[in-house]
Amino acid sequence: MSVPLNIAEGSSRSNADFKRFLDIARGSCYECIPLIEITFLQGLLDKEENDRWYERYDDLAKRISALKKAL
Repeated sequence: MSVPLNIAEGSSRSNADFKRFLDIARGSCYECIPLIEITFLQGLLDKEENDRWYERYDDLAKRISALKKAL
């Protein structure tokens, strides 16, 4: 929930503040990656699901970086 909430909150602020909130949102994406790995290691995700979730969060983090650069 942290990722979209930080983007939403930052979007109503100045560009400088929005960039800071985008950094926080990107950091939250990267926080999710070890959580996905832990879930996989506990047997709650199979390898395919693990890889799919990793790719989604990694892609989202890259998109957030691109948005920040575009501002």
